[in-house]
Amino acid sequence: AIVIVLVVGLGIYLFWCYCLMLICVKAGTEPGLLVWIPILQLIPMYRAAGMSLWWLLALLVPVVNLVPQILWCFKITAARRKSVLVAIALILPLLNVFAFLYLAFSGTEE
Repeated sequence: AIVIVLVVGLGIYLFWCYCLMLICVKAGTEPGLLVWIPILQLIPMYRAAGMSLWWLLALLVPVVNLVPQILWCFKITAARRKSVLVAIALILPLLNVFAFLYLAFSGTEE
């Protein structure tokens, strides 16, 4: 049973990384190998949104860390030329999964 959980978990993680790679490419940036490495995948995510990597330091400060996370939602949807509603969906629990998949698999025009 543990092996099944580990395999499913690895599959979900690899799918998540693939989606991140698609979002980066469709936003016009090269994700590189960092998109596959935990924690370091924040670097291509922030680059794709056109955000300074200094925002990563703000992630280390409790409460303040909400600012770059919310800002990223709006910037990445703008980079993908999607509606502000998609950014709001990225912030909301449960809807964020569908909004993330939409960003990864939707076309470039809206």
